[in-house]
Amino acid sequence: MRRTLLALFAITMGLTGPSFAQAQLSSTNCLLPSGGVNIVTCGQNVSSALGPDVVITSFNYNQTNHTFTAVVKNQGTLATPANKVIGVGYFVDGQHRTWGNVNGPLAAGASVTVGTDLDDLNSGPYTIPNGTHTIKAWVDDVNRFVETNESNNQFTKLISISGEASTVNVQPTISGNPTTIVAKNTPYSFTPSASDTNGDTLTFAIQNKPAWATFNTSTGRITGTPTVTGTSSNIEISVTDGLSTAVSLPVFTIVVTSSLPPATSLKYNPGHYVTLSASQLDGNPVSFVETLKSNGVKGIVARYPWSSFEGAKDEYKYTRVNSHLNLLNSKGLKLIIFIDDKSFSGAAAVPSYLNTPTYTFVNKTGGISATRWNPYVAERFKALWKDMGENLDNHPALEGVVYSETAVSIPSGTNTTPSYDPVKYKQLIIDTLTVQSNAFPKSNVFWMMNFINNGYHNGVFYSNAKTDVFLGDIADAVLPLGVIMGGPDILPESASLVNRTYPYYTEFNNKGMKLFCSAQNDSFRHLHNLQLPFYTPLQIHNFAKNELHVNYIWWNHKTWVSSAADRLKLQEKLGMSTPFPTGEYKWSDAVPVIKNNPVINAN
Repeated sequence: MRRTLLALFAITMGLTGPSFAQAQLSSTNCLLPSGGVNIVTCGQNVSSALGPDVVITSFNYNQTNHTFTAVVKNQGTLATPANKVIGVGYFVDGQHRTWGNVNGPLAAGASVTVGTDLDDLNSGPYTIPNGTHTIKAWVDDVNRFVETNESNNQFTKLISISGEASTVNVQPTISGNPTTIVAKNTPYSFTPSASDTNGDTLTFAIQNKPAWATFNTSTGRITGTPTVTGTSSNIEISVTDGLSTAVSLPVFTIVVTSSLPPATSLKYNPGHYVTLSASQLDGNPVSFVETLKSNGVKGIVARYPWSSFEGAKDEYKYTRVNSHLNLLNSKGLKLIIFIDDKSFSGAAAVPSYLNTPTYTFVNKTGGISATRWNPYVAERFKALWKDMGENLDNHPALEGVVYSETAVSIPSGTNTTPSYDPVKYKQLIIDTLTVQSNAFPKSNVFWMMNFINNGYHNGVFYSNAKTDVFLGDIADAVLPLGVIMGGPDILPESASLVNRTYPYYTEFNNKGMKLFCSAQNDSFRHLHNLQLPFYTPLQIHNFAKNELHVNYIWWNHKTWVSSAADRLKLQEKLGMSTPFPTGEYKWSDAVPVIKNNPVINAN
C-alpha cells in the first residue's frame, strides 16, 4: 500500500527517486533538479513579504542544438515588473556562456520557459565539450528587479557529455528499514537496497557504527553479534556514486536487550474502552465506575498530564494512578494510562523544569507542546517510561500505556521552528516505542498515530506525501515488539484520514498487528457529505470494526452537545455555506451499541 501511494505520487508529479522533494518547490527555495539531483542549491526560507520571488524549477541542456532551457516560477506574492525582462544566465564550470530572457510581467504563482537567446550577438548556442561539467542556470542574475528573496535564484547540477549522447548524472537511491532491537548473543544483519540509474559503481559508508558490528563498504551490509546490552544511536548509512553528494538512510538506533520482548503481551483485553480525564477517577468514584462497567466497557483510557507523574526532575509519583488502578481492579475493569505531553489550551502538561521556551512551544490550538525532538526532552520522557514500567507493569489492572498523537500541532508556516526535523522525529518515535516496550514487558504499548508534520531535513523539504510513508516505516520497525497501532478519530468521510492514515490499518492488520481507534468528539458529530444525518454510533462502530479491523475502540465520554459558538467554528472549519446542524450524538447514544456488540475483533 505504501509503495502504491508513493508510486502514485511519483507519477502525478513526474518524479522518481530523490527528486520527490521537487514537489514542494513552491514551499522552499531548495532548488532540486528534475530527473536526478547532483548538486542542490538552497538559500533561505521563502519570505512571506509582498513582492516577486523567481526561482528555477527545472533546467536542461540540449546537446543536439547546444541550447539551454529553464523553467522559471514566480513563487512570490506579487507579479514581476511589467517593464522588466526576466533573464536567465547560463554558466558552464563557473563561466558565463550564454543567456535568454522573456518579457515581464510574470504573475505570482505562474511559470514560464526561458530558452537561449538566438538573436543576440552576445548569446546564442554554446557547445559543451566532452567530459563532466557543472552547469548552472541563474535567473535574474543581473538583478533587474527587487525580490523578496535574492538568495534562491541559482540551479546547479552535473552533466556528462560523451560523443553524441548527453546524460545527466543521477544520484543513487538507498532504502531499507533496519531492525532496531536485537537480543544479546543473537546475530544481527541488515543490508540496504541501493541502485544507480547511470550504472555507476556505488560505495557505502557508515557513521556511528556499533562497536560490535562490521560494515561492508561494497554492499552497505552491517553485521555482528552483540554480547552486552546497550544502545547505539545516530547510526547513518550512506551511498555515493563518486559523482554526486552521498545520500543516506534516515539515522537509526539499535537497542541490544537481554532478551526480546514477547510478540504478544501477557495482557490482552480487547473491546470497548471509555476515554476520560484522570480527574474523573479521583476521589474513589465507585458508583461512577460501576455504571461504566454496567455500560459494557472493558476498561478506561485515562488522560494524565506528564506533570502528574513527575514534579521535580527524577521525582516520580504514582500514588494517584495506583488508587485508580486499585479501584478499577476491584470492579474488574482495565486501565490504559494516556500521558499527555501537550495541552490544547491553558497550562502546560510537562513538568515545571521543562516548561521553558527551550523545551516547549505554543501550538496551533493555543496550548503548550513539548518539543519532543529536543534530545533532553526525549531523554526525560524515556526516563519516565522506564521508571513507570518498574513501578506499574505488574499491576493486574494495567492494560497498557500510550502518549499523545504523532501530530505535534506545529503552527502553520513554522515547520522549521523550533528545530523540527521529520526524519529525526520518525526515529525518535521508534526509539520511544522501543523503550516503552522494554519497560512494560507484561503490558501493552499503544501507538497513537495519525500524521507526521512535514518539514526540513538537511535543507531538503519533506512533504506530507513523504512523511506519510514514515508511518508505515515506524509500524514495520515496531511490529516485532507487539506494539498496538491506532489513532484518534473514526471519521469515514475525512479525506485526510481516508487517504493518508487509514490504509495502514489494512496493511498492518494483514501483518498480524493489533489495532485500535478512538471515537473522539468529532465522531459523534460526523456528517454525511457535510449534510444530515449524522453518522450514528453504530455506523461509527461498524466502520471501525469492518474497515479499520480494530480490536479496541476508545469512546470519548462526551456528555454534552456543541454550543452555538462551537457550531459556528465547525461551520468555518468545514467550509459549510449553512450553519452546522444540531442533533449530534453523545456518550449515552453509544452505550446501546457497546452493550449489543461487546466483542469487536478479538483475534
